[in-house]
Amino acid sequence: MRAESALLVSVGLALCACGPAAGRNEAGALQVTTSLPPHADLVARLAGGSADVSFLVPPGSDPHTYEPLPQDMQRVSAADLYLTAGLPFEDAWLPRIMGSSAGLRVASLIDGIDLRSEGGEGAGADPHTWLSPALMAAEARNAADALEAIEPSDSAAIESRLDSLLAEIADLQADLHDELDSLRGSTFLAIHPSYGYFADEFGLIQVAMEQGGSEPTPTELAAFSDAARSAGAEFILASPQFSTRSAEAISSELGIPLIIHDPLQADWMQGLRMLGSALSGEAPR
Repeated sequence: MRAESALLVSVGLALCACGPAAGRNEAGALQVTTSLPPHADLVARLAGGSADVSFLVPPGSDPHTYEPLPQDMQRVSAADLYLTAGLPFEDAWLPRIMGSSAGLRVASLIDGIDLRSEGGEGAGADPHTWLSPALMAAEARNAADALEAIEPSDSAAIESRLDSLLAEIADLQADLHDELDSLRGSTFLAIHPSYGYFADEFGLIQVAMEQGGSEPTPTELAAFSDAARSAGAEFILASPQFSTRSAEAISSELGIPLIIHDPLQADWMQGLRMLGSALSGEAPR
């Protein structure tokens, strides 16, 4: 996937190395599109008021199965910059758009990041990098580079905003470590394997109930319940994008808390703070 993303970046830059950007609005603001709300927030923090930043996957949707609508494709085609995140639908339709939009630049937010497997038979790379503050810091650097490449006159301001953003991310990491370091080595269940990078960063162990995009069968559910009991799982994580039926059953059987967290919350910093508070048993900040 990283190789495919790199290819998209190189092709995109080659297509638009000359000529003015086509997506400026009447006020002259840069038009930037991302796939997900958390990344739109990240880019908006870096661009300040110099860009209109939007995202494609609407709240409540599953990014794995999302199919862009015709108006989505038109919006991306008219943009100055599209920032990819390693999601399946990007590889499927971005090349077609790039072939017909000479003013569109494409860059990867995950450039230089080693992607983990999402788990399960036939699973691809895990795209949920935005749930790790450390990886979001790397993505902020990639986003800043992409913005500066298209707006070199704004480089100093972008770098200043980047410094501020990286300081905020460092504060977030410190707060989460304060809350979660006592849980290092703890096992948790996740309906969907969204939290692998989060678990890696904070020393937790994720066991995903969903395999291959479907809920577990009754036999698999019983096996997960036994494994969770043996591992001493302390909580279950669920999100609004997926059914919580299986998680509720195991939560009731094992007597462990079920925590609802929206991984696609636009204010991803606040979302992670609330998650950390929920896991540690403290009131949200």
